[in-house]
Amino acid sequence: MQTASLSPENSFPTGKIDFKVAIRDGNTKTLMSFSDNTYKQLDIKKVLAKCRPGDSIVLLTMNDEYAMPHNEILVK
Repeated sequence: MQTASLSPENSFPTGKIDFKVAIRDGNTKTLMSFSDNTYKQLDIKKVLAKCRPGDSIVLLTMNDEYAMPHNEILVK
């Protein structure tokens, strides 16, 4: 996950930020931590291996300085 500088002319990444990952069960809506680790980068295949269709991958920022309005990724 990265911060970005956005403008009408140009957009570019400015730095990676710490995040955690959880999985929301598609049937029960239960939220479960993927790992106790904090990441700056993560191979999505490792997360998908624990997911089923209908689940969501939830990204959690570790610093309230950053907003992430679209933090759930639906697994199909």
